Amino acid sequence: MSQEIRLTEPAKGFEETKKTDENGVEYWSARELMVVLGYSKWQNFEEVIRRAKEACNNSRQFTQDHFTDISKMTKIGHGFLFSTAKEAGVSHFGMFNDAGYRGLYGMSLGEIEERKGINKGELLDRAGGVELGANLFRITQTEDKLRRDRIKGDLPARNAHFMIGGKVRQTMKDIGGELPENLKPEQHIKEIKKNMKLIGKQVKKFL
Repeated sequence: MSQEIRLTEPAKGFEETKKTDENGVEYWSARELMVVLGYSKWQNFEEVIRRAKEACNNSRQFTQDHFTDISKMTKIGHGFLFSTAKEAGVSHFGMFNDAGYRGLYGMSLGEIEERKGINKGELLDRAGGVELGANLFRITQTEDKLRRDRIKGDLPARNAHFMIGGKVRQTMKDIGGELPENLKPEQHIKEIKKNMKLIGKQVKKFL
């Protein structure tokens, strides 16, 4: 009887740590799943993840469809900076936002989307780690400058955003990195979450 309890308890923990997004898609956090499976150190569980990715590759599946770093950084591009911009007196948010993209990418947002072959509004949701990191730095540094220098008005704020975007772009050039407009888009984050259901089902087989 005691053995039967030990076998069922992990499954219960697995279900308790399950999360569901706004689309009803189930997914699990590796940090929480680590505890359910009895690992006390993240370093040890990383080896389990590595082996799972290897098994995924061996079965001719794409690891990015099942394993991903679900980041909250994309939320920054969808409104986080605009509260600071509003305080700075920005009223034309579309032009303010586009100024940052022009500085970083050397082109407007619409031109970036056309170049990358992505739908309108998908840029940050389709960005990889390098591109997302560059945009995060652009956004946070612009926010800091608007507050620190007490910048007020549409044009001054727009110029600040363009300037900082350009600085980030120049840094990428200086270190020999790929320019952001040349970085290939990745799978949409919503699709990644849907595919995470598959890995959840696979994990259940081992519990």
